[in-house]
Amino acid sequence: MKNLGISLIFVGIAIILLVMFFAFQIFVQEEEPPMVFKEREVMISDVFGGIPVATENGEEMEIAIGEGVKIEDVFPINKTLNLSAFSIFAFIIFSGAVKLTKIGIEIKRDN
Repeated sequence: MKNLGISLIFVGIAIILLVMFFAFQIFVQEEEPPMVFKEREVMISDVFGGIPVATENGEEMEIAIGEGVKIEDVFPINKTLNLSAFSIFAFIIFSGAVKLTKIGIEIKRDN
């Protein structure tokens, strides 16, 4: 049982270090967080349409707003959601690894 406790301690510490390594890679922007939420190509002009404007001769014409500008460039919702999803997942894995390490310590201490 003592060997089981020691191996649980090492597995828990290895998982903690691995999660911290991946979190650091994302923090320094060497890696992107996993893409849980995919980006869609939606242009601002598709969402808002155009603005009717009167011309000099009294005719109305529409001026498209934001042509060539993606919503993702203005509102980076997908990046925020992906980072939040990774943070929650990393917290769950980290908490499980800490619990695994504590179990290993208790097993080692009892024997």
